[in-house]
Amino acid sequence: MPERFSGFGAYQEIFTPTDATPSAEDAQHGSKFNVTARVRRGVTFAAASAELDVLTKQLAAMHHGDDDYPKQFTARVVGANDYLTGISQSGKVFNSKIELKIILWDLLAAVSVLLLIACSNVANLLLTRATTREKEIAVRFALGASRAQILTQLLMESLVLALCALVAGCLLSWMAMRVLDATLHQKGWAEKSAEAVIGLNAPVLLFAVGITVLTTLLCGLVPGLRGSRNDLQPQLVGSAQFGLGGLRRGKLRGILVIGQVALSIVLLIGAGLMMRSLYMLTHVDLGFDAKNLVVIALAPSRAVDQLPDRTLMASPEGHVRFQRIVQKIREMPGVASVAIDNTIPAYGPYSGPEVTVPEGARVEKAALDECDEHCADTLGIRIIAGRWLSEDEVATRQYAAVLNQTLARDMFGGNNPVGKQLEVKDFARWKNGALHSYHMAPSQMPPDQRFEIVGVVADIKNAGPQQPAAPMAFIPPMITGDFILQVRTKVKPALLLHAIQEQVWSADRAQVFWIFDPLQDFLEQYTYATPEFGVTLAAPLAGIALLLVGIGVFSVMAYTVSLQTREIGVRMALGAQQGQILKMVLRRGSLLIVTGTCIGLFASLVVTRLLTSQIWGISTTDPWTFGAVVTLVVVAGLTACYLPARRAVRLEPLVALRYE
Repeated sequence: MPERFSGFGAYQEIFTPTDATPSAEDAQHGSKFNVTARVRRGVTFAAASAELDVLTKQLAAMHHGDDDYPKQFTARVVGANDYLTGISQSGKVFNSKIELKIILWDLLAAVSVLLLIACSNVANLLLTRATTREKEIAVRFALGASRAQILTQLLMESLVLALCALVAGCLLSWMAMRVLDATLHQKGWAEKSAEAVIGLNAPVLLFAVGITVLTTLLCGLVPGLRGSRNDLQPQLVGSAQFGLGGLRRGKLRGILVIGQVALSIVLLIGAGLMMRSLYMLTHVDLGFDAKNLVVIALAPSRAVDQLPDRTLMASPEGHVRFQRIVQKIREMPGVASVAIDNTIPAYGPYSGPEVTVPEGARVEKAALDECDEHCADTLGIRIIAGRWLSEDEVATRQYAAVLNQTLARDMFGGNNPVGKQLEVKDFARWKNGALHSYHMAPSQMPPDQRFEIVGVVADIKNAGPQQPAAPMAFIPPMITGDFILQVRTKVKPALLLHAIQEQVWSADRAQVFWIFDPLQDFLEQYTYATPEFGVTLAAPLAGIALLLVGIGVFSVMAYTVSLQTREIGVRMALGAQQGQILKMVLRRGSLLIVTGTCIGLFASLVVTRLLTSQIWGISTTDPWTFGAVVTLVVVAGLTACYLPARRAVRLEPLVALRYE
């Protein structure tokens, strides 16, 4: 397989045969495999889903009451492309709620809008050039040039212009694809980007080339088509009539500028909403400090695999080995603290058994986070009432609990719960279910269990950064399974990763890592990656659109000023002041910008509704985004208007009166 292959959970680098025949141990504890299937040719996914659903319904009937087959159980076939570009099936917590597939469609729409702006700009510039050459073309016709000769000349000129643009555009596209490909993989967006081959796509490239050539040729032939009319007198007449005709034909250029401004408003607001959403997401309060935090999950090594329970903490030998690893990491100079937990911060646990107050009527589902006495200090969790779990409570596995604010509010309202009890329903079943996942024998304990509440802490994200905190209680480790180490470093985590590996291997040379990354990398890959991908591509498109709008407004205003040069000279000769001339020119440009902005805002209110599923933390009518975009476009447009206006007020009246 290629090195990039990892999109379907194939994170291992070695493939070996496996025997899927159930063993006696599998019959007792269950065995789960990931299955990948290729649908037969001609069979739709809907048909395959229906066939698979029949089989699973039969299995559900055989395993009545099993948690693996809940009520309303349905199986469906998911295509590989949908799996990779949609929300991954690995769990709702470990993935951004923003689907990559929809972002790609949004980007296609954004590129199409940018293409319209570019074509409009090309048309505007070439139409302006065409208007200035109409008199030249009329003279050529009057001197005997045929229509074919004129059109051939204009066609060759436009073709040279188009070919130069094509060469430059293809070169820039090739460079952009290389930068994009490097950026995707450098960012570590492995699961989403590894299966994507970033490069120039032939159909897309040919489409862009065709549009470019067609737009350039059509707009370049306008003066020849106009000049071939029978009546050449309007083109051969003096500059005054030519200027009036140019101004009348300037209405088309004004409409094109209004369209450019409106389209750029839509594109900029869309990109702005995505950027602001990403900012809100990356600055969400997790309830703990994620900086300089490394999460480590140790997979069973060959030495541990020989133990009866095959987990790192299931036996005295495994427990001693685990504690030795923890102590070695804790003694490292760059390590501030080490905590033991059973989950990755911000990504769980987000569900668990039902809890209630003894003799109370209210029942809630709450996640149970098993952790040690160092967890609060290592993560930086804020204690609101009471205290954190003590070393003695963790060592002797006492039934003590620390509640988060959500669970404390749900169970006790505004009262202080410290010193009271929390009853966990079916605790034995929950614990034994966890033991089954580690292929360990169930423990004997009462079905329900009461925990003494020793403290309340501020909420921390446990259902993913994009979801509100779920009710949760922190308890001492109650099952003898493998846990995750949370290492708080005094320096950047990347500087200590190799040293931590060496310390672990010094305690157990056969130890391998299931998870070994800074927490920021987890946030980057599983939560920030998809929206950041959209912003990475949408922001440059919006910037290019703004640049094109500035060029379009400047070109139209510069040409308009050139047509009005003689008029400006007359006005100044009759006593007009420079401020009045400046105001006259700016008023015309401002009218185009304001009209385009109003149309763009109205269109944005409709179009941005399609981005509802792609933004988080803000509304599709976010006033800050709309205000910033309008300000940016108006400032850019007025700047483009001011430059030709300043040129107009500096004209000498006598020179302007003689202007042809």
